[in-house]
Amino acid sequence: MTEATAMSLPDEVMIEILSRVDSSNHLELRCVCKLWKSLFLDPIFMKNYFLTSITDLTSLCRKANEQFNALKSRIKEEQEKEDDGNEEDLDLDFNGAAAVEEEEEEEEDGDVDAEEEEEEEEYSKKNVLAELIKFMEKEKQFEKKGENLDSLDEKWMIIKVVVLDNSLLFVRYIKNFTLNFLESIKSMEDRVELKGNSESIRVEMQTMEYKMKCLEIFTQIYLE
Repeated sequence: MTEATAMSLPDEVMIEILSRVDSSNHLELRCVCKLWKSLFLDPIFMKNYFLTSITDLTSLCRKANEQFNALKSRIKEEQEKEDDGNEEDLDLDFNGAAAVEEEEEEEEDGDVDAEEEEEEEEYSKKNVLAELIKFMEKEKQFEKKGENLDSLDEKWMIIKVVVLDNSLLFVRYIKNFTLNFLESIKSMEDRVELKGNSESIRVEMQTMEYKMKCLEIFTQIYLE
């Protein structure tokens, strides 16, 4: 009995096989399928691929968000330590207190610049979050209408892609925020730890960028 090759299998069989394998290795899929573009025109394959991509991207975004929350907790602890240090400064004698006030006046200009940078970062974050929330609300509206996943409704697909693209934008913000905070850390041990977190977020962001690019291309082909 001769072994069936990929070229000799019916399209329906190939699509069924490919819908059951890990679709993240696109080069491998391309090698075993003669009619590469026909895969993206098949609703079953696209549904499986689309939902798998959503799960993977959501998981990556969640991991980055967990690291971001841990970083915010670290910042809060640092601020509390600074507040405790400020309370100790209040116990200085009159001359010491006067010296502290003079130093604060000298650093006032630098503090204003730092506050402006923080406000810009906060504004950028709020913009990203606002866009993310807006598209997530649209997604919920379509889900409430009972869109049929089997038919891969075009509006549903577009909304999903936009939501994930905004999630990627938020992960980029997390990476930049981590790098900026890293520069302000003086402790070598803390810097090494945060540098590891930053590298992890960078890798996750690159993975998301690659998956998003593939998902956008596949969706565009399917909707044409």
